[in-house]
Amino acid sequence: MPSNAVKLVMGAVCYFMIDEIKEQGGEIIIKKDPEDKFGRKKIEEYYDTSKKYLLNNPDKLKKKLLDYDKEKITPEIIKNYETKIRSQESYTYENAFKANLALSFLYKWCDAMYEFDKTYRETAPLRAKLDAAEKVVREKTAELKEKKDALDEINNKITSLTNLYERKMQEQTELENDIEDCSLKLSRA
Repeated sequence: MPSNAVKLVMGAVCYFMIDEIKEQGGEIIIKKDPEDKFGRKKIEEYYDTSKKYLLNNPDKLKKKLLDYDKEKITPEIIKNYETKIRSQESYTYENAFKANLALSFLYKWCDAMYEFDKTYRETAPLRAKLDAAEKVVREKTAELKEKKDALDEINNKITSLTNLYERKMQEQTELENDIEDCSLKLSRA
């Protein structure tokens, strides 16, 4: 029979991996409480659930833990984790470490997911403001590019007109020189 620390840490993992368990067509196993003399009380059996749905393929579990989408942790998962697991006095890192080294890492993973979710929810308004500010920056950058393109077009026209003006001034100077030459030739003739 696994220790209470094993049951609780695996319960925490089950709650965070509930979508994985449901993908396999399962849910947290509920059994009669062996300590209840009347057999009416039911308990969630975390160890059996984890053994059946998570620990049956350790490589898959490792990949699921590494690829876990922590931004999609639901309030229901957090509520279950807080009320059914984290609130237990025996749910501590020390107890997990005493029970098994691998279990201590699973404890830390669950704790990290919990802390991430708290921080993620607290920073949601800041991320919303950041998204809005980035949207404004993108819009203003596009507007600036549009204005720069229009300015470049105007500068190109100015350069073209300046070149035309200089050519025409040169032509005028040449024509004035030709007129002067012709006038000089006419006066000699």
